[in-house]
Amino acid sequence: MGSSRKRTFERKDGLLRDTYREADGRKVGLMMPGSMVGEPVPEANRPLRRAEIGGDDALRASRAMDALADEQSPEMLEQLLIALAKHNISAPTRLVAYVDDPRVTLALLAAVRSVSLEELANFAQALGMVGGPGARDALRARMQSALADPKTFEPDPFFNFRAGSATTCAEHLLDLDAEDQEAADALVRLVKHVCPHNQRSTAWRMAKLVERRPGVRTAPMRVLRAALDGLIDTSDDDVFCAVVPAVWRDRRVPERVSRLLESPSAEKQRCALSALARMEHGGWPLLIKWGSRARDPIFVLTTLGPNLRFLSESRRAEIARRGLADASPSIRHEAAAVLSSLEPVVATKLARSALKDEPDPLIQAKLVAVQQLARRSKTRARGAKKPVRNNRPIKSRAQ
Repeated sequence: MGSSRKRTFERKDGLLRDTYREADGRKVGLMMPGSMVGEPVPEANRPLRRAEIGGDDALRASRAMDALADEQSPEMLEQLLIALAKHNISAPTRLVAYVDDPRVTLALLAAVRSVSLEELANFAQALGMVGGPGARDALRARMQSALADPKTFEPDPFFNFRAGSATTCAEHLLDLDAEDQEAADALVRLVKHVCPHNQRSTAWRMAKLVERRPGVRTAPMRVLRAALDGLIDTSDDDVFCAVVPAVWRDRRVPERVSRLLESPSAEKQRCALSALARMEHGGWPLLIKWGSRARDPIFVLTTLGPNLRFLSESRRAEIARRGLADASPSIRHEAAAVLSSLEPVVATKLARSALKDEPDPLIQAKLVAVQQLARRSKTRARGAKKPVRNNRPIKSRAQ
């Protein structure tokens, strides 16, 4: 496969972008901050990017927040507070890191009380994470307002954002107080929403609440567990997969997950695998079985991610080899990360071969690092002190 086939990441304003299609035709878009991969925004460009955060272009402001994901500074805080006041939905979660500044909680409270129900979710989530005086009252008031609005329960071709906001408020009310029965009842009501995406979102949040508090046995948490148990036999595979980690001990659950993993539908396989990825060792045998079968290596790479470590050395090597030859830089970048789990000799061979036509400097650097690490390991092995073959004490003859 020649170098002309391999693409490089699109680099713009501190962000790396790529788009590719998976084996089943699904289009995937990827965007990540350059700082995550050693390409941070230069110091000279940071003031301009920070200023964009407080600007009127909400999309550009959000992109600037992403690009400066590695920064936490007083200057950044000032711009984030401006963005929050303008109700930029990307600002709340970034402000959680600045919770020690008293202005942050007050600003989040004001935002939760004033933003529209359609835009509330991110603001409610951030307030629920920081808590503090007034947080529960603000979240409860907005949840009650949403539940009382008939539009909250109307169908939507994609997602009813009013219902989504109500779900977020209820979730974080229970995070702040596991005795909040009203919030638990709201979730049980919202998981029956007419919109399938809302059902799945609410089921996922209910399961996460139970997962985060396995030992809590309050009445509201028992209500949630009972509702989750009732979803095991739902006809919606996405709703089922959302609750899998919270109900795994029921024998019906691993049996159904196994069937989904053998489905001819790649989407159903992804659904089951995403559920297993949220679990600890309980789901590992199924992951290993699925990944070890004769499947498209790129599909396995992009679906399993870090869980590739459970597969055999030979399988990982084949997946890395195929991934490093792919046209997409994001797939090659992910495949390069697999090399660190292989034997140095195998990793070096694959890295050397891939470097012959690798056009992207980021991936080039990763492949060179693999070779350097292998050389250092070989040098250390050669320089290691050889064991003494006969270390018995020398006996002297008696005089």
